[in-house]
Amino acid sequence: MEKTPFAFEKGGFCAGFNKTVKTVKSGRAAMVWAASDADALHRSELIRLCETAEVPWEDSLTKKQLGKLCGLEVDCAAAAVFKKDKSGV
Repeated sequence: MEKTPFAFEKGGFCAGFNKTVKTVKSGRAAMVWAASDADALHRSELIRLCETAEVPWEDSLTKKQLGKLCGLEVDCAAAAVFKKDKSGV
């Protein structure tokens, strides 16, 4: 698994499919992870949404790996790192 993105360490992210979709739709997502073993329909919907919104995405992690990356004790189908706000946070 790759190095943990700094934003995950600082809490600048959301986890879960619905929260990730809302974050992309609101324009707040800087990067999205869709678990490689997530439900195919949900995964393709999220990827299409990312491509439309021009948000980079990755699908190299499993739900178990993504959950661990997010600091969860459960699997996670999707996550997004937030864009930095004007203060640089």
